[in-house]
Amino acid sequence: MAKRESPRVPKFYEEKEQRIVVRHMLLGSFLLLVGFLSIVSFVSYFFHHQADQSTLEMFFEKEIPSKNILNKVGAVFSHFFIYKLFGIASFIFPLLLGYTGHLFFFDYSREKVVNHWSWSFLYIILFSVFFGCYHYDMPLLGGLVGFEVNTFLVMYLGKIGVSG
Repeated sequence: MAKRESPRVPKFYEEKEQRIVVRHMLLGSFLLLVGFLSIVSFVSYFFHHQADQSTLEMFFEKEIPSKNILNKVGAVFSHFFIYKLFGIASFIFPLLLGYTGHLFFFDYSREKVVNHWSWSFLYIILFSVFFGCYHYDMPLLGGLVGFEVNTFLVMYLGKIGVSG
């Protein structure tokens, strides 16, 4: 009996697969870069947040310099995430972006990415609320979300109910 040859996979399918791999590498490198720049911006914000407070309102004024390493974009980005949102828990975002970029760049299995992102959001909220207890001493730790949720909990549970 003659051996039957399997049908040849069309060439366009191989090209499409190669384009998908290249897209994943580009997306992964972009996510890694954004994660790294976000960490640099956040760390710089902790050192220069008071000096950069005046530059936040005057974003398009070229004469006013910013001390953040990523200049005004880094100052506004960091102020939004750290002061107006989640405080020090915002450091989880760049780590998560870097992790996801690593998975895409090196073409690892991405089955649990959604699971990691959802647990990370839970941790961000919990850390923000926990550090919101220390808002009056160090307002950058909990951010505005932590402060507001903590105020809400103290209003309904009392100081002992929140800290106990």
